[in-house]
Order: sequence, then C-alpha cells, then structure tokens
Amino acid sequence: MNKIKKFLFIFFNFLGIKLLTRKQKRVLNRYKPKINTNLESVIFFTTHKAASNFTNEILKITENSSDYILYDYGALVGSLSDKLNLENDFENYLNINYKFLFNPLGEIYGPQRMPLKFPNINNYKKIFFLRDPRDVLVSAYYSFGYSHVEPKSKSLLKGFNEKRALIQNQSIDEYVLKESKNWIEPIYMEYKDLKENSDKVCLYIKYSKFVNDTYGCIEEILNFFDIQNIDLIKSLTRVANPVSDIENKNLHKRSGKNNQWKTHLTEETQEKLNKELSEVLKYWQFV
Repeated sequence: MNKIKKFLFIFFNFLGIKLLTRKQKRVLNRYKPKINTNLESVIFFTTHKAASNFTNEILKITENSSDYILYDYGALVGSLSDKLNLENDFENYLNINYKFLFNPLGEIYGPQRMPLKFPNINNYKKIFFLRDPRDVLVSAYYSFGYSHVEPKSKSLLKGFNEKRALIQNQSIDEYVLKESKNWIEPIYMEYKDLKENSDKVCLYIKYSKFVNDTYGCIEEILNFFDIQNIDLIKSLTRVANPVSDIENKNLHKRSGKNNQWKTHLTEETQEKLNKELSEVLKYWQFV
C-alpha cells in the first residue's frame, strides 16, 4: 500500500498536482494524528553540520521499527514555506503552533537543528547530538558558502543566495569569529538551558564519539527509544559514519572529520574562538 501511495504522489507531482502527506497536513493544522501508544515523545536536538542527515536515517528506521511516528519539522515546514509565507524562521512557527504540532506521547521530532521554546517543552524527553562548535563553524563556512544545495522554495532562495554571497566575500577566519557570536554560542547555551530544565530524562551524544564508536552510539540512541536489535544496529552502523576520506569543499559531505578547526584556522583565530566559546566548550565537554 505504501508503494502505491508513493507512486501516486510521484505521478501527480509529475503532472503538476501537488498532493500533501498527512505529516504536511499536520503542519497546516489540517490533520490531527491519533496516538495509540504510551511511549513518551522525544525531541532530537542537534545543529547544522553535525551529521544531521545521517541521524535522520537513524530516526527514520526507529520509526519503522517501533510505535513512534517521526516528524522532521525542518523538512516538513521547509516543504511548505511558500504556502506558509516563511522565509526562514521555522522555529518561530513551531513555537507559536506547538499545540497542534507537538504531543507528549508517541512521537519523535527531529533532527531539530535549532532550539525550541514552547510552554511544556520541559515535559519532553530529549537527545542532544552535538559536534564541537569550532568544527561546526568550519564546516558551515564551506557548506553554506559553497556546497549546500539551493532550496526549491522561492521564499527561501533569495535569502539563501544573499547569505552565500556574503560568506564567499569573507575569509573563513572572519566567518567563524562573527558566527560564533551570532549563531553558535546562543544555540549551545539555549541547549544547555533545555537540558538543565528538563523534567524528563535526556541523552547527550557527542559527534566525536559517534565518529569513533558509531555502533556504540547507535546502540545508545536505540536503547533510549527502548529498542534492542543487534541486526538493526549493525545495518545502521554500516551506512551511518559521516566521515569522508576525500575533502572537497564543493560536496555537501565535505569531510566530517574531527578537529578541523586546528588546521583550517589561524592560531590567532583559534585563541579568540576558544575564549569566546569557553563556557560552551566547558559545559559540553569539548575541552
């Protein structure tokens, strides 16, 4: 049945007839899912350039192997950005409409690449999957400046191209020092608050550990969802490691290696960055 539905979606889209999935209809408040489980919902927090595409695959397979339903609101809201007239700030839309977008039972939300703030967020279990912010900045410079695929949405494209042009007119050292204040530090500190104020259990997975012990990290994540399946862990491990042996700034998966900030940034920039992010680095154990 799922194959038939998929074929119909492709066929009608080919004809120029845009059909909405149930998950997309929920984003528009046109569909209210029925909850048939007592499983507690989980929000999977991460950032851009922290293997979020790979962790998304883990979450999809978790959905297929359990009673959880996955809502990747980054992708879902993005697919409807023209209809919603949103240029970028998806999180604001999620926070305002939390009453029909979030449910404390039976659902997974993620990969969520920015913090959320809605009234009962402390009642949700959370996973924090975080990469060293210095490496995130280095990777973001190459991705947003060169390799990231252009959005299909007209409402997002102008801002995307303006941001890309701005980045390409900066050196990598200029970019990381600016964005560490504008973007990185606020995100990691808001995640700190979310973790400390949570009334439910949280799991913290470091990207570096995921690279070095992919099997062990996947096992931890699945155990958090109360899934014990050795064959599933093995199959995910084979496709989940984000590191590439060849570094290419024009590829979305450029490198994925740890400690790139030590080789891509000047010593002066490294010192300034370490000072600027000292609290973040200490709290999230990146020192």
